[in-house]
Amino acid sequence: MNNGNGSDVNRTYTDAHTARLGERVTNLNRRQSDLEPEMRSGFKQIESSMTALSSEMRSSVAALSANLAERSRPQWQALGVALTFAAMLGGLAYGCFDHVLYGKLDRHLAVQVTVLVIR
Repeated sequence: MNNGNGSDVNRTYTDAHTARLGERVTNLNRRQSDLEPEMRSGFKQIESSMTALSSEMRSSVAALSANLAERSRPQWQALGVALTFAAMLGGLAYGCFDHVLYGKLDRHLAVQVTVLVIR
């Protein structure tokens, strides 16, 4: 009678040595038959793990590239504040220098005009 894995269940042996050898062959055959489904399921688990890992790596790389693209974009708000501050300082400096420069010139011209009028 055959049990489906290629080994006969009802065997008769003439001596103990042959019986032990036959038992070892039967056990090895069963172990090999059991190993095949275990190997298939193990490789399927490895395949699913690798698929999950590759999709996680893809999403991580995509998120990293988006983050780097966001960082490399110019900060227009900060540049606008800095430009406004520089314009205010420039206006104040121009007003001060203009007042100092033309104020002295106006006084100098006023002194010359009064000197000319007096003469």
